[in-house]
Amino acid sequence: MQSKNIMRSNIISIILVGGVCIWIPLLSAFFMCTITHNTSTIAHALNDASATNTNALPRRLRKRNTLVLQQGGRRLGKGKGSSSSSYKAALLPKSPKCGKSSSSRSRHHAYSGKSKGSFYSHKSSKGSSSYDDCSEDQTTLSPTATTTSSPTTLLTTAESVSPSIATVPTPSPTRYCASVQGREEDIATMTSSVVGSGNIVPGTPEGDALNWILNIDNTNTCNDGGIALLERFVLALFFYKTGGESWLNSNGWLSLSNQCTWFGIDCGTDGRVDTISLNQNNLSGEIPDALSNLEQLSVLKLFDNALEGTVPTSLYQLSNLAFLDMEANNLSGNLFDAAVFNATSLVRFRASFNQFAGTTIPSDIGRLTSLQQLWIADCGLVGSIPVEINQLVELNDFFAYNNSLTGAIPDDLSMLRNLRRLDLSHNDLTGTLPASMGLLLSLEKIVLSGNSLTGSMPSTIGNLQLMTDLLLDHNSMSQSLPHDFDFLVSLQSLNLEDNAFTGRLPDYTSWEDLRFININNNRFNGTILPSLFAKQGLEYVYFANNTLTGSIPTNYGNASSLIDLWINGNQLTGTIPSVSSSDFPSITEILLNDNALSGDVPDSLCDKRNSTLVDEYLEDFGTLHADCLPPFGSDVPNNPCPIGCCTNCFVGK
Repeated sequence: MQSKNIMRSNIISIILVGGVCIWIPLLSAFFMCTITHNTSTIAHALNDASATNTNALPRRLRKRNTLVLQQGGRRLGKGKGSSSSSYKAALLPKSPKCGKSSSSRSRHHAYSGKSKGSFYSHKSSKGSSSYDDCSEDQTTLSPTATTTSSPTTLLTTAESVSPSIATVPTPSPTRYCASVQGREEDIATMTSSVVGSGNIVPGTPEGDALNWILNIDNTNTCNDGGIALLERFVLALFFYKTGGESWLNSNGWLSLSNQCTWFGIDCGTDGRVDTISLNQNNLSGEIPDALSNLEQLSVLKLFDNALEGTVPTSLYQLSNLAFLDMEANNLSGNLFDAAVFNATSLVRFRASFNQFAGTTIPSDIGRLTSLQQLWIADCGLVGSIPVEINQLVELNDFFAYNNSLTGAIPDDLSMLRNLRRLDLSHNDLTGTLPASMGLLLSLEKIVLSGNSLTGSMPSTIGNLQLMTDLLLDHNSMSQSLPHDFDFLVSLQSLNLEDNAFTGRLPDYTSWEDLRFININNNRFNGTILPSLFAKQGLEYVYFANNTLTGSIPTNYGNASSLIDLWINGNQLTGTIPSVSSSDFPSITEILLNDNALSGDVPDSLCDKRNSTLVDEYLEDFGTLHADCLPPFGSDVPNNPCPIGCCTNCFVGK
């Protein structure tokens, strides 16, 4: 029995000794790992603190608070001692990390004298690619996740160190473009460059744009060095600055999708924004200066909105800006600030229908040698047209109507050999129509109505065989038209109303495309040629108040497109021709009064008028004037008219 007890004691001793031998190494290894892990953590904390001049611990060891970039230029989210940053901003709550879902915010010249509008409409195509900043080669988000090569040694370089010494790594930044800290620092630097170093106040457009880019958007600088981040912030600021919540169409804006797919935005092959097209979209507020940060911007179309304030001069620093359309807004200030003439890339410049009161066209306009369109109508311009305008040799369109321009039309306009359309109507221009205009062989439209031009029509005008529209009404021009005037074979619209022209009517026989002719209130003589009414496209004939003689051509009803026929106030004789039921299918007004015509108003003409009153599918022939009142001392009118036929009766001559 005693020997058995001795044996049990020996066995227990062996087990205890063996257990101790096993557990001591295990516990030793456990404590060594713990020490090593804490050493690594502390070393990284020191590394972060050294890199940023703070004593901050890693983010996972600090409470996740709202970050404030304090006044004084302190770095984002760091301690009081940091002074390496020069910006100031208030940053609102943090954005989700890359890969996390987040709610997106998606809210959703008709060419005529004084009317607003655009000669062309433009529709840009849009891309459809999505935008994803979470690439597979991004570095880890954790600032403490650098793996060591040995459990007892921290390595920061490839150099070997003694295995018995725990080495603290040489301080180096641990900020990554996709990390929360790195992204926030990039945003702070970016916003400072865009809106300046002052405080960004929450609730302002700047604050709202910052909140979106920081807390809703997920773009970082990893893939393109921050270009997309910058452009998305600028677009967000533009959205908030121009009342984006009230836009008629804001599809895609402030969503997480690629900004190139947002409504009105187009990008080049490099993915950078090159077009903003938001015509007639209910934009309000001011155009933000920040748009100048879109360095590839070439097209900015903001026609017919409610924008106000001045045009940011920084826009004219954009080296690619070719198309600027800001017509029909409430913009003010000096349209031609000196900065404008640095924009030598401008091809289309449209600023009509704004309030640039008192602005003059400076001689520097000649520096914009790439201009093809200069649309500056109805915007408060004063002064004369500088001769330097002749340097715009690429110019196709020059519209400056409805202003207060004075002086003569520069003779040097003849240098603009590419000029197609010229509209200087409703100004205070004086002098004559320069003979040199006949050298502008590309001219299609000349609109000089409502000025104080004098003198005769230059014979060189006949050279302009591409001319479709010649509008010189409401001036003080005189004398007869030159025979070369008949060579305007492409003419569609001619308006010479309210001048003092004399002599024969132009021979319009070869004007096959004539639609509109107005020579009212002049002193033209001669007869009305039957060839006028053979033109099937003819719509409007205004020959009133001249000294025309002869009879009314019997084919006058053949003009199937004719709407208005005014031949009143002349010295026409003979009877009023009858018409067939198929004549005048489009007529609405015929004025025959104040002539020396004889005979009754034909029943066929009255039947034509009455039929349009009962047939809803016919044009309303609503006006017919004749000399159906008897002259003084007589009971018989020159042109008796059945009851209910003529809408107005005159005495006649």
